[in-house]
Amino acid sequence: MAFLKSIILVFIVFCFIETIQFGWNVDGARLNCPQNERNALLSFKQGLIDQTNRLSSWVGQDCCKWKGVSCDNFTGHVVKLDLRNPFPFDLDSFYHSFGYDKTYSEACLVAVGEVNSSLLELKHLNYLDLSWNNFSGIAIPKFFGLFHELTYLNLSSALFGGNVPHHLGNLSTLHSLDLGTQNIFLFSYYDNIPSLVVNTLHWTSSLVSLKHLVMSGIDLSNIPLDSFQAVALFSSLLELHFSHCSLENIPLFHSTLKNFTSLTILDLSWNYLQGPIPSAIRNMTSLKVLQLSDNLFNNSSVLDLTSLHILDLSYNNFQGPIPSAIRNMTLLKNQLSGEIPNWYYLNMSNSNISDSIPNWFENLTFLEYLDLSGNQMYGKVPNFISPNIVELYLSSNRFEGSFPQFHSSLRYLDLSDNIISGSIPTDIGYRLPNLELLLLSNNSINGTIPSSLCKMLSLRYLDFSKNHLSGVLPNCLGDLQRVEVIDLTSNNLSGTIQRSFCHQSEYLTSLHLSKNNFQGEFPSGLQNCTSLSILDVSDNKFSGEIPTWIGQNLYSLRIMKLSSNKYNGSLSPKLCHLNQLQVLDVAGNNLSGNIPHCFGNFNHMLFNQTNFSRFSSEGGNYQDKLSQ
Repeated sequence: MAFLKSIILVFIVFCFIETIQFGWNVDGARLNCPQNERNALLSFKQGLIDQTNRLSSWVGQDCCKWKGVSCDNFTGHVVKLDLRNPFPFDLDSFYHSFGYDKTYSEACLVAVGEVNSSLLELKHLNYLDLSWNNFSGIAIPKFFGLFHELTYLNLSSALFGGNVPHHLGNLSTLHSLDLGTQNIFLFSYYDNIPSLVVNTLHWTSSLVSLKHLVMSGIDLSNIPLDSFQAVALFSSLLELHFSHCSLENIPLFHSTLKNFTSLTILDLSWNYLQGPIPSAIRNMTSLKVLQLSDNLFNNSSVLDLTSLHILDLSYNNFQGPIPSAIRNMTLLKNQLSGEIPNWYYLNMSNSNISDSIPNWFENLTFLEYLDLSGNQMYGKVPNFISPNIVELYLSSNRFEGSFPQFHSSLRYLDLSDNIISGSIPTDIGYRLPNLELLLLSNNSINGTIPSSLCKMLSLRYLDFSKNHLSGVLPNCLGDLQRVEVIDLTSNNLSGTIQRSFCHQSEYLTSLHLSKNNFQGEFPSGLQNCTSLSILDVSDNKFSGEIPTWIGQNLYSLRIMKLSSNKYNGSLSPKLCHLNQLQVLDVAGNNLSGNIPHCFGNFNHMLFNQTNFSRFSSEGGNYQDKLSQ
């Protein structure tokens, strides 16, 4: 009997498996996603301009194979729609491209109308991410509040506009809600930037499962005080991001912060909050990330949270020494992403601190990121700074003495605008082989530039400007393949620039050699620097003709300053090939002949004190002999 029961049980299980397989297979092929859900996605796609064909995979019958779409393994229903821009706005790209991040902008999905309500066919959707796209200022659809199984909703930096619909309060299963905006909206090059408006937060009281709330960049200055009490109900909230929300006139701390005892991340930066740091923060014993930068706090006595991993107090008004309570924060780490990573971080830059680096800093042995720049720090930079230090920013203070000793782990070092004296150690390249950024500008450093710098194979930014350096330029600097910026302005450097200089520096974008004593012909090695955008060799003793290859090789040039040298000859019409050139300064040379006609189209040209005949350069309108 037992054997018969076993046979029957095996048969039942077999039939059950076959039933499941039949639901998934027809003639051995996997069933497609439900037709209504496929059609809903295609209708949604029709309302978007896909500039870079990110959705090119959205063809065929099985939408579960489409990029950004995920389905339940058993039912086939669409449960996840992740259309986040794979290239979110990058600040470095913005600066390097002079106010335009092309990669981000072209990857945006652009809405051409309202979001198609056909998406409601995705009744099993639990994850929706439309962040970092361009929804052209349209309102967040009210029907998003009908996705009753949604646990994750990210609409951040997606250029939605208008009022945030209270219908989102119906998403009782929501764990994470991100409506924030990032730095992209702080730049003026975007015209008519749409913004979200929140008139009340009462609707959030229904989000009983919420763990992560991000409203950074949304103006909350007109929110009634009792509206914040709704947020205070989230006793289980883990992350609260209210950065750049204009909270300076709202007594938010005393009424709500005391309830957030489970918080691990609190971001209240860019709100210009005044007075002492709220005492309620002391009760947040689980807090690991505290970001209070860009406020007007003047007292930090409550910062005795030993659980902190990340502390950012930059751009405040403490007016005194470094808070001694920090000596107990041995877990300080750096915030690089949404999760808490394993970096140790302390930022107190531009906070009106007057102090030397205290001895107890040697207790912060795990510190990897330290920024004390822009204060009134003084004394010598001690050798006991953490052996694990990776990024060290001490610029714009009153540090003095010779160049300090640092550990080989250092990658970013900024000592600019201090009173550092003496010479650069000859073995610096061997001591600090991993440096990517070395900024020593505006100090009192003398001596020569050591050739050991060429051992820093990862070096990207080098700035020794406004010092007392002398001697010749190590030719091997041109061998640094990753270097992007070299600034040696205002020193006493001399000699010629070797022909081989820059023969491998394919990333070099800015070269500043002005106000030195360099001589010889125009550096011919620069013709290999095809990424060069800014070239300034003014106020030197360069001579000879300005080479014609500039117009053919340096096609990325935007600014070229050759003034106050000894160049002769004429300006070649081939310079007209520099289509991106905005500034050309050749004043104070021995140039002669005609000015190429195309120069009248450029923004800013300086030719005075040359031998060009009969011209006026005001506004780019020249009254001289122009080449045709």
